[in-house]
Amino acid sequence: MNNKKIGMFISKLRKEKNWTQVELAEKLYVDRTVVSKWERGVYIPNTELLFKMQELFDVSINELLFGERKTKNNSIKVDSIPLEIIKAEKKKRKKILIIGIIVILGLLFSFLTYYFINNFNSIKVYKIEGENEEFAIRNGILVFSKEKSYFRVGNLELKKNQNVSNVKLYFKKNNMDNLIFEGSLSHLDNLYENIFNYNEYFEYNDLEFIINNLKLDVKLEDGSTNTLELKLKKMYENSNIFNKYKKPISDGESNIVKEIMPEYIKQNFNYNKSSESYERINNNIKEEYFYNVNVYLITIQNEEIEEQLFYGLDSNTLEYISFSNDDQIDQYIYDFKSNSCVLGNCDLELIKKIENEYLVYIK
Repeated sequence: MNNKKIGMFISKLRKEKNWTQVELAEKLYVDRTVVSKWERGVYIPNTELLFKMQELFDVSINELLFGERKTKNNSIKVDSIPLEIIKAEKKKRKKILIIGIIVILGLLFSFLTYYFINNFNSIKVYKIEGENEEFAIRNGILVFSKEKSYFRVGNLELKKNQNVSNVKLYFKKNNMDNLIFEGSLSHLDNLYENIFNYNEYFEYNDLEFIINNLKLDVKLEDGSTNTLELKLKKMYENSNIFNKYKKPISDGESNIVKEIMPEYIKQNFNYNKSSESYERINNNIKEEYFYNVNVYLITIQNEEIEEQLFYGLDSNTLEYISFSNDDQIDQYIYDFKSNSCVLGNCDLELIKKIENEYLVYIK
């Protein structure tokens, strides 16, 4: 559609009535600036206003959207306006769908990237063990993440009859003892929180080094000290990413639209507010009614070929278009008023079938 041409036609129709922009605005219950924008081609009137304007100016919606009155020379083009609108709308919807998919995939990729950088494999669970000729550590556990850590050395088993006066847990780095805690024997069975976390005691990145260099000094009452090397066995790490309502047919519609709509559409189709149309899907056949241009569309999807049949209720013509991989392979137009093929080579058998099975209900 040509917005400027439509605007000039509205201006011409208004002037034929000797109306000012203010007078036309009052009749349509809109602001004068809205009429000005129509006539300058900024945008075109919506569906309900087009219905009102066709009554005011005694022209069809097709003529309004084409920007000229219908004549013998332009009749085919005027009658084809609804088909052009639907084609443009389907192309626009397809483009929006592609953009939407790209945006969703982009957001999903960003989320996964963020997840991998910040969370993947960041939670680790270790079982703590250690044993020598005199002692053994049982049931110790270390749960480590970037946010929290929980640590319990476990139970110290004495293999000989000895009394423990003190224990010291540490790891060696650069020939230096890095103390984690020191105290009585009961300290080993306590659950410590955040003993390894960010700048609390040690850095997260030091974890691998720490768990491979943990040592426990057990000091006996006789003054001797026995060192037990602790071994941590990994038990777990988070290496996995992820452990018909029918709308009322009147939703969003005006009374004008409901009055002209075929009863068959009202009773059997669902309203699609986003596309301003009514639709019904049965297996590989989709039926759509575009009330703003009074066109009924049948789409038949086969394995490799998509067939589209546009029936204009105002023009009483049927246009057939077929595609293969988005490439058009056939097109023709049949005029039911003259019962003749006005464009291309019409498949009369298919036309008769469509008329008997579908068009009979909406004509």
